[in-house]
Parts: sequence; structure tokens; C-alpha cells
Amino acid sequence: MTWYTIDSIVKQILLEQRKPIHWYLEYLTHATSALRELHFDHLRNVKTVKLTINSYKAVAIPCDYVDWVRVGVVANDKVKALVQSSNINRLNNFDISGNKVKWPIDESTVSIDDFYMWRTDIYEYTGGFYNHRPDLSSTFFKVLPERGEIQLESNNGDTEIILEYISDGLDADAATKVDPYATDAIKTYVMWQVELNNRQYSKGDADYRKRLHDAAVRKLRARKNPLSKEDILNAVRKGYSATYKN
Repeated sequence: MTWYTIDSIVKQILLEQRKPIHWYLEYLTHATSALRELHFDHLRNVKTVKLTINSYKAVAIPCDYVDWVRVGVVANDKVKALVQSSNINRLNNFDISGNKVKWPIDESTVSIDDFYMWRTDIYEYTGGFYNHRPDLSSTFFKVLPERGEIQLESNNGDTEIILEYISDGLDADAATKVDPYATDAIKTYVMWQVELNNRQYSKGDADYRKRLHDAAVRKLRARKNPLSKEDILNAVRKGYSATYKN
């Protein structure tokens, strides 16, 4: 696949606008801002990394992390997803030397019989175990932005996790690998910000550049949309099927 770079896009804008290289830093600043915004909603820059679990059952969040898509562990050729929990303690546990250690494992268990109502007069259950999902993993996690970590349960026996997350798109790889479809959106954003912050241009000039940028973003979204005519027809037909008739 062909990739562009932020550097080449900025230099192309300077050539088109007949600006000297002295304007490079300002244009580069606007271009990186445009790339960051496009990665959130349109370019869908999802990265996958393998992280090592430390001694107190936590992993460090990558520096370009924005939001998580999936947290899991390797299960042969698949990734077994872990379950997010709001009950995990946000605080660290320390030993007498001040070192971080994992919290003691909660040994309390709840029998499945506790979720039923037992009638002693007729000796049978009268209630159902609703919302029971035995297929879900019993290992839980919680993202803690204030600590810059993902905390796992103390009884987690894994050594590594797989983290799929949304990146801000400003790491070295993203800056040197820009989707060609995003070129026009970045260029129009740069010109919009240049005229918006320059007194030589009127508000009408900046509004015109913003309309061009909005049109470029719509074009980018349309080009990146994988939905086809066949997908729409299949989605409509999925609710209909043949059946036996007398």
C-alpha cells in the first residue's frame, strides 16, 4: 500500500501556496492537529500491542493511547476477551517496605443455588438464574487513566495481555504513514487554520476554507466506508427466509 508522510504533505502545501520554508513549522503544527482529529473518527487507527503484566497485576498504558477497543489474552489462534469491571480497586496496595503489591485474592464464592428461591414446603426452585453468562471470562480488568495503567484481578494467572486501542495518530509510525485518502482533508484543514489565525484574511475567507475542509472530510468518510450495495441488500434480506407451507 502507498503511504504519504506529514512532511511531504506540508511541503506540497507550501509549494502550492508559494510560501518559503520559513512557514514550515506553522503549517506542520496545523497538519499534525488535523491528523490527530482524523484518526479519532475517520481513519480509525486501531493499534494492537502485547503488554507484560507486572507483579501487582497491572500493565502500563501506551503513550499514544486514547481509548481501548479490546483487552484480552492469547488463546491459541484467537484472542479471548476480558471483561471490564467497575468493582476493581483503583488504589494501589503497598507492603511494609512501600513496594506495590497485588491485593489479596477474594476467596468468597457465591453458590448458584443462592440465586434461586427455594420453597421448603414444596421442595423445588421457583426462580430462574437470569442473566447468567457462563461463556464470559471470569477475569476482569479496569482502565485507570489517573495511574496510566490497566489493573487486572489479583487472581489473574496470565503473564501478558493483548491490547487493541485507538491511537492519537501522532507516533513516529503514523507520522510517516499517512493514508492517501486523508491528504485533501489535511491540506484543507491547514489552510483553514492559517487563514483563521491571520489578520490578512477576512472571516469570509476562513469560512470558505472551512467549507472546503468539511467537503474533504465527507469525501474521506465516503471513501473509507466499506459498506457496499451488496452489503445493504444482504442486511435487508437477512430478515427473510423460506419456510414450510401447508
